[in-house]
Amino acid sequence: FYNFNPVLIERAWPAAVAVGLDSVSNRRWTLLDSVLGTALGSLAADPGLTTLADRLRVIGDAASFAGRPLAAAWHAAEHPDVPHLALWHSITVLREWRGDGHLAALIDAELDPTEAAVFHEADRTTPQPGRRALGKRITQLTRQWSESEWGSAAERLATRGLLTTSADGETLTEDGLALDRHIEDRTDVMASAVWRDVEDADQLITSARPYVKAVIDAGFLPGTQKAS
Repeated sequence: FYNFNPVLIERAWPAAVAVGLDSVSNRRWTLLDSVLGTALGSLAADPGLTTLADRLRVIGDAASFAGRPLAAAWHAAEHPDVPHLALWHSITVLREWRGDGHLAALIDAELDPTEAAVFHEADRTTPQPGRRALGKRITQLTRQWSESEWGSAAERLATRGLLTTSADGETLTEDGLALDRHIEDRTDVMASAVWRDVEDADQLITSARPYVKAVIDAGFLPGTQKAS
């Protein structure tokens, strides 16, 4: 939970345990079933979805989870039978496998949890196609960083020459942009290992595009809007 305030975790985890972790998990699957089913529409019954889910699961099963705790936890979770949930689970294992490596890159870049959140949400002077930010307000709400904690982190990053601050918010400097590229490049390199011997990787990416487009067009994700 790297970029979440530990205070939030200390409060949320006992509450989840009190309700029952199985109950929390079942509620999540119910919500995912509804949201993904709505987004995919008729594609939820597409046989290609099951084929893709099964193939991605095989790739995840072959991965090494040493040093990748969140991916390991998802891999150990029960794999759903419902096709669109099975696809979500297979993708989640691989997504968090990359995410665990990304946290290692953030640590290597000497960005603490609050700084990582501020750094990620800072404006970029050069457009980055495909980049999706939550925005400061949503990030503070979901990660529970106060305005003073956010401001202190921004000051530390400014002292390092990684961003500038103004009344309009934070903006990465050239050094900040260079570090951002370095973090993403290191993350990609560490994530590439799981795909190294996957000969049909390009085909898998192509086959996933209709499902990805359906979810994007549903407008659920940050930075997306419901297609008209």
